Amino acid sequence: MGSFKNQQNGNVIAAAKAGIVCLYGVFDNQLRNFTEMAGYRDYLRECAAIVVRETIPIVYLAGGHTNPKSNFSEAKSVERYFRDHLARNKPENQIKIELEERSVNTPQNIHFSLTRIRLEYPHLREVHIFTDRCRKLKGMALAHHLCFGFRHTVHGVPRIDTHPNSVWWKQAIQAFCYYFFFENILRDIDREKRR
Repeated sequence: MGSFKNQQNGNVIAAAKAGIVCLYGVFDNQLRNFTEMAGYRDYLRECAAIVVRETIPIVYLAGGHTNPKSNFSEAKSVERYFRDHLARNKPENQIKIELEERSVNTPQNIHFSLTRIRLEYPHLREVHIFTDRCRKLKGMALAHHLCFGFRHTVHGVPRIDTHPNSVWWKQAIQAFCYYFFFENILRDIDREKRR
């Protein structure tokens, strides 16, 4: 693996891969119930462990402003917790964390992060996408269409959640629609931008 220079800030990054961690709402005890917070913590801890194990030097935390009760984006709300878990396994200055704060759904998480990766780290050729386990098929369908020019791996990480959309069969139907009907991806990428 060769090193290359980040065009924006001149940092030298010695690797050719990045991670995209898809987030699931604002990380806040006041806005989520106990079960959701426990599941979210487990998800972030496991994502951090995989980042260290796979030696991924750049991680995009992907999630925008989805809750009007919070001033924080999803990405900003999890940043400290995620950094703390990276630091337990590896000095955090060896892993660069970027915040992708525009996205409000999974297609946007991946699309907006990939757009930034292409601009900020044009020499990257491999991307690891992190979704929760029930959304892994959807992540794979999205990666199939959006990750052109990249080798990609989709990690389905366990997460307990009580949201009615967090069931495998709903996500499998959406994955099928994304895989076979690309216009559904484009619709969902564009949907929230018009608000």
